[in-house]
Amino acid sequence: MARKQTAQSTEMPRVSICGERIWLCARYHAHVFHYRMPETVAVASVSPFVPSPLTVKLALVAALARYGDIEGAQQLTDYLPYLNAPHLRIVPPEGAVAFKAFIRYVRPPDVRSEEALSQRDGNTGGFYAVSPHIREYALWQGELRVAVHAPVEAVELMERALWRVTYLGAKDSQVTCWEVTQSVDLPADLEDLALTAVRTAQDIPAVRGPIFRLVDLAGERAPTLERLIPFQRRTGRGNNDYVLGFYTLPGELHASGRARIYYRKDRADAVRTGDRTAENQ
Repeated sequence: MARKQTAQSTEMPRVSICGERIWLCARYHAHVFHYRMPETVAVASVSPFVPSPLTVKLALVAALARYGDIEGAQQLTDYLPYLNAPHLRIVPPEGAVAFKAFIRYVRPPDVRSEEALSQRDGNTGGFYAVSPHIREYALWQGELRVAVHAPVEAVELMERALWRVTYLGAKDSQVTCWEVTQSVDLPADLEDLALTAVRTAQDIPAVRGPIFRLVDLAGERAPTLERLIPFQRRTGRGNNDYVLGFYTLPGELHASGRARIYYRKDRADAVRTGDRTAENQ
């Protein structure tokens, strides 16, 4: 008996572009960065030091929606398939250190349930439930840079979204946008220092640093705004919206006790050669 095949979506972008594009380059500062690498357990998550391509795209949509611009968020969603690689570049900070943090989530009782109001937490003796977790946070040296090769039809929309992004990754990973610039050509350092996908065995010799597993939109499918809402997303086997992949950060990764230290390629090269001038630039 023939196996039942999973239906594959053939939905294409709902908007068309003329082909002309402009690079928008944004710089983000974060006091502390937190993003859980996909497929790592929530109670002991691993940080990849940078947000995934999908996280950046969803942050752009969420930035408009939080300001009440639902129409703009929907329009930006329609343009997301045009931001797939190589039209989205994520450049890690000069350096970063990741450390484990023990946190406790406190959940208030359901006031609508008499049973919930009568039960006490076994650890604290109070009515608020407490769940211990371990999270891996990262402290950045310098800023994260994001470059999008925006279609001219959506430049104003995407630039507005880049300015309004307030968090990348988890909501406690708050960021501030310092600058958004436009350029016809991608700056050379954004090309050389950007996150790079590792798709096949032929890509392995070109790996220039640690490899993490991240997530992105699948192909050229155009998700709806409703599909991007967390509890509406399709996950698991047969999911056609998102794809997991391996990405390399150009640089070096070192361990110091329980902390992990990342040096971007240009800074790692400066440290190795003793070029203090280049290291401090």
